[in-house]
Amino acid sequence: YDEKSQHVQVRNIHLDPEYIQNQHELVVFSDNNNKSEFKFHSMITNLEIGNPENANNKIAALEQRMSKQKKQHELEMNKLQIDNEKLMDEIYRLKQQNNELLQSQRQQQL
Repeated sequence: YDEKSQHVQVRNIHLDPEYIQNQHELVVFSDNNNKSEFKFHSMITNLEIGNPENANNKIAALEQRMSKQKKQHELEMNKLQIDNEKLMDEIYRLKQQNNELLQSQRQQQL
């Protein structure tokens, strides 16, 4: 309890019913109130404590990783395309050479 603001400040999370009741009685009930009025029943079955942005951070990291992999894949595909074009050029050059050799051999035979 903050005396200056006269408000309760939540600093911890407790699940123990007895502890919660004791703290509640300290804050809520004055000397004139009946402490038996307070009834506590917890419905908490699951509580996760951690960074609420953790899932978003994981998604962002995976998206960044996927983006890097996509760029790497594109670079590799471009390299393969260039290599393929070089191979096709080389095949064409070799066919031309082969044709020239064949023509040369035919002329020599005549």
